[in-house]
Amino acid sequence: MKTAVTIFITKSYLYCKTILLLCLLCSLGLSACTPAPTPTPMPTIPVPAIVPAHPCKLQPGETIPLVVTGVPGTDVVYGWSASSGMVVPPDRSTVNYTAPETAGDVIIKVVAQKGGQTSEGIITCNVVAIPTITPTPTETMAPPVIPTNTPAPTLTETAAPTFTPSPCQGSSSSDLIGKAWGALGKPNYEMVLACTQAIIANWGTAADKLQAERMADNTCASAVPANPKNTQAVNAFHAKYWALNDVATAWFLSGEALTKLGKTAEASAAFQTVIERYSCGYAWDASGPWFWNVAEAAQKK
Repeated sequence: MKTAVTIFITKSYLYCKTILLLCLLCSLGLSACTPAPTPTPMPTIPVPAIVPAHPCKLQPGETIPLVVTGVPGTDVVYGWSASSGMVVPPDRSTVNYTAPETAGDVIIKVVAQKGGQTSEGIITCNVVAIPTITPTPTETMAPPVIPTNTPAPTLTETAAPTFTPSPCQGSSSSDLIGKAWGALGKPNYEMVLACTQAIIANWGTAADKLQAERMADNTCASAVPANPKNTQAVNAFHAKYWALNDVATAWFLSGEALTKLGKTAEASAAFQTVIERYSCGYAWDASGPWFWNVAEAAQKK
């Protein structure tokens, strides 16, 4: 009887052990067949866009403002580089690029970093060499033969040409823009064009830089004084943005004068320049008083 019980216990033990081993093998098999969890992809940031102040076709040594857009937030770190030329400063959202002295295509790149992620934006600028003008040789003619019995002709002295100064003179853009407005009302359209051309030639670069800064900061409308009767706010606005406001107004007045002269194609080009390049320019109307956006007025022409 004791032997039968012992055999029964031994068989039961072996049977239970076998079942445990089978369960363990099944558990291992299920673990091996379970697919590994898919890793969650890291978030990416948008590709930054490089926006030049005007089409990036430059002469050697010329400087153009560049603005990077498309990456939201204030915690973005930027790094600029160029295949040739110089970007200053190299770590801001608004920079100035100076073209090299040699002609050719230049690749400008900005790398945006945010939250451990990076993204690159690229723009290609074309540096065009200034053409060299070779003077055309003039044919030297032999002097006429004067008979000995004919008296030599008397040479008449020709007076040296005199320099005619520009009809529009002024020490500042404020002086010139005031004379342009006055000439438009007389009317004296040639005077208007002389004054506005002087403003654009002297302060166009400063206006381009201010336009790029205001586009980058999105302050086209918010920077305009809310109360035009607040003399302190109006003077501060004039002091900060005078170049942009005067150059935008100069292009607008050029379009008005050219329209009156019947040069419709040139007038249209002047108005389009205001719309495309100086959308943040404002003109002051003291009779209101108020500021009005020059680009919006140009769109109605």
